[in-house]
Amino acid sequence: MAFQTKHDWGTLMPQISALAAQNKNLAEISAATGIAGGTIWYQAKRHGVAIAKMPCRPIRKGPARPIQYRAQRGRMAALNYLPPSELMIDPAYQRSIEGQESQTLIRRIAINWDWSLCLPLVVSARDNGERMFVIDGQHRLEAARLRGDIHQLPCVVVATRSCEEEAALFEQINAQRRALTALELFQASVASGDPDAAAIERALADAGLMLAPHSNPKFWQPG
Repeated sequence: MAFQTKHDWGTLMPQISALAAQNKNLAEISAATGIAGGTIWYQAKRHGVAIAKMPCRPIRKGPARPIQYRAQRGRMAALNYLPPSELMIDPAYQRSIEGQESQTLIRRIAINWDWSLCLPLVVSARDNGERMFVIDGQHRLEAARLRGDIHQLPCVVVATRSCEEEAALFEQINAQRRALTALELFQASVASGDPDAAAIERALADAGLMLAPHSNPKFWQPG
């Protein structure tokens, strides 16, 4: 299928839509039309045509390797609501919040407090619940204290037998986190309707390019 160099999208879009209906992905439509994938993707979004970005990966041959799960450990945590005044911090393992970066973050959370962003704090009940130590959520706690009008915080309360167990849990919680990449943050900004991110996406499309959906160049497509 050959198209003219100057694109008449009113004429082209029904044909591109027909290719998409045949389950052709973006790379295949780009190869069939001779139009850059980013340009097709941008115009398809404008005209309400859904196109698959990536080709389907080949099905792995052979039986899948079974996952060996270890036995569950510990007890299921309890969800509770505790006043900030009852929550304590153990400096033996907790990070200092005296630095400028932490103080800036605390102020930002306090000024723009949003309950939808306040995930439950992870709290350890020491001495049969006589003392409550925050394992995860120190910045949220300090922001609530700074405001003064937050009278309780959602907390996941776990039972530990010592400060050492709390420190080990603190290490494991933070070790399992993966920071979002700049690419992932940008994609979220586009999806949220951020005007700057949308302008960048339009500029890429106008240049006949599209943003890679991931950082693995093995599966990148032309454009």
